[in-house]
Amino acid sequence: MSICEKFDSRSSGYVIASRRAHWPTAAAAAIYFAICLLVQWSAGAWSAPFTMYPDEPAHFVGSVMMRDYLTSGHLMQPLAFARMYYGHYPFFALGHWPPVFYLVSAVWYLLVGVGRGQALILQAAFATGTALLIQWFLRRRADRATGFCAGLVFLGIPEVQRWMCAVMIDHLVTLLCLATAACAIHYLQSPSLRNGIYVGLLASAAALSKYSGIYICALPLATIVIDGRFYLLRRLSFWIQPLLMTGTVWVWWLLTKNLDPYHAHGGSLTNTPVEFLQAWRIFPAGIAALVAVGLLLLLLSPREWKGDVRITVLLFLGLIAFLSLSGEDAERRYLLTGPAALIILAAAGWHALFKRQWPAALARFRSILPAAVAVSALGLCAINFSAFPHQTDRSIREAARLVSQELSSQPGPILLTTDMKGAVIAEVLLNDHHRPSFDLVRSDKSLASRAWEGENYAMKYTTVAALMGALRSEQIRFVLLHTDRREIALPHDVLLRRGLSEEASLWRTVPAFLSAGLGDSWTLLEYAPEHAGFNRSPEPPGRIR
Repeated sequence: MSICEKFDSRSSGYVIASRRAHWPTAAAAAIYFAICLLVQWSAGAWSAPFTMYPDEPAHFVGSVMMRDYLTSGHLMQPLAFARMYYGHYPFFALGHWPPVFYLVSAVWYLLVGVGRGQALILQAAFATGTALLIQWFLRRRADRATGFCAGLVFLGIPEVQRWMCAVMIDHLVTLLCLATAACAIHYLQSPSLRNGIYVGLLASAAALSKYSGIYICALPLATIVIDGRFYLLRRLSFWIQPLLMTGTVWVWWLLTKNLDPYHAHGGSLTNTPVEFLQAWRIFPAGIAALVAVGLLLLLLSPREWKGDVRITVLLFLGLIAFLSLSGEDAERRYLLTGPAALIILAAAGWHALFKRQWPAALARFRSILPAAVAVSALGLCAINFSAFPHQTDRSIREAARLVSQELSSQPGPILLTTDMKGAVIAEVLLNDHHRPSFDLVRSDKSLASRAWEGENYAMKYTTVAALMGALRSEQIRFVLLHTDRREIALPHDVLLRRGLSEEASLWRTVPAFLSAGLGDSWTLLEYAPEHAGFNRSPEPPGRIR
């Protein structure tokens, strides 16, 4: 056999072996992704409005704005384009939030089109990536089956499922933080310049996805200190990491510092127990018990505290410490990285038990126990499947569709009352096939003023005459009203409703809303003084709050 034939046979054998090595990961990814889609389908997420969380519509509108900016031909004028877009769809905050999520979403929308389904598929991909990384962490010390089951447990947590059913940033931050930790492990094993660049880029991406991920930038240095590998501090492969992190984050800070996106509430490490409890409460009761036992087993196995375990512990502690010091409210969506880290550590503890030498009397249980633990964990996940609040009110989607359908050929600003404004803006944008073609106006911006988080509220107009005069001077042609008796309307919306009631002869209900079956929850009024005498009756006093 010639040298060339030997090389060809060896290379073909390597390719076949490589393919065989990767197919279990591909199969696991397909199963994880299918579970995520099943969760979304069972929750009705694809047909739900953007009301899972107040920030959800802002993230969707910001992503679509970024997509349209990339195709606008005005790449050298980003602020001008954003201001123009905000004039049409005033509900996004790119600048207050960093750009990575919006860039990723924009590129995705360029490939597959704009839609809620497309946005949720991306969320499913983020959650799938996190589950695969959990599997990767455990495959290094256990086996594929252990890692695969641990990934399933993560996807079976109701809080994890809840946020994969919304267009939010938290799953992307979790994925990037876990990916940074995985690259840090690679870097410790092989401290090459390439691995250092990977760590720096992934940490930068996590920090520039959401500021709650900025703690991950401290992980490389903390890992070196804990491992005692101080010789790495003399290498370029280490220093390239903080250079990349500070460079990218600093540039973004320079671009956005005048927008005042950084609100420091102040906190202290005394908040650590609160944050830890919030992270722990993400687990359902049965899963929490299995995780607690696994963590205890790991504590009792000091030989298992190798590099990957130490990095995972630092990942969890860094998250808790950062949220404690930042003073942010202990919302569970900020803590999704915590359960992922705890699952990895607990599974490592259980594996340490399984591989020990057992007494002869108990040896027969050694092969049964792993399967029993796995079946118990997955069974508990199945019991808690989709056990989170689902969105049931679909009327907002129909109201936005009617607005888009009826007003697509009728120019004029559309005033939106404060409640549900974000979800309405996102739904109208979704139905706009010639973006941006609608002029939406927020009543809390045009009729009142307040700071980012609602403080310093003040009405711009204190009388009905002044407010209605302002509507005419701003040439407001349509007003979309939403009646939600669960919420108390803000004073400017109360005054607006009173003015519309007093001038009922000048404002008529758009006919399509009378026959749409929306009841009295949604009403679209048109300023039509030429039709006075053929309009709606005044609004009942009981509707004015």
